Amino acid sequence: MEKTAFVSVHGGHSGQFCLHATDTLEEIIQKYISKQFSWVGITEHVPAISEELLYPDQKAAGLTPEFLYNRFRNYMRECRRLQEKYSPVIKIFAAMEIETYSGYKQFIPSLIQTFQPDYIVGSVHFVDDQGFDYSREQYHKTAEAMGGLDNLYCKYFDQQFEMIETLKPAIVGHFDLIRIFDENYPSR
Repeated sequence: MEKTAFVSVHGGHSGQFCLHATDTLEEIIQKYISKQFSWVGITEHVPAISEELLYPDQKAAGLTPEFLYNRFRNYMRECRRLQEKYSPVIKIFAAMEIETYSGYKQFIPSLIQTFQPDYIVGSVHFVDDQGFDYSREQYHKTAEAMGGLDNLYCKYFDQQFEMIETLKPAIVGHFDLIRIFDENYPSR
């Protein structure tokens, strides 16, 4: 029987470039190698387009869209360095996880042109520019602003469909993220 190659297409958020992750990007790549992955796609979130779209932890840490842009540039540089360094043992694809918020239809293509990722992961973390996946409190506040959970779900999937049609990402990231804090998800 032929051995199936292990792969990952939405891995690699690292503490080096993301507040809700740990380990350096190189440590993550080394772990994939130790597990005998033949290739891996690594991703990081694109920078926020404005102060209003920063996550609470980013605001608390004093981060700005400019800082996040520069950090993302460093992420892409590190990806290219690691691709070169580890090319004899693993194929590394450098990706960006895009966001959908006001202005994304212009902002994201400019990031793609600037950074030339190997592919993009299309995700929805904001509905009508309101975050919902950071905390239970934020989730329910956003649901209330949308007129209830059913409306939040509908807007989420409409926005996701628009993003898929507009940007045609290779991967749709956690397409069901909308259920993250919905205690009644199984009954929907």
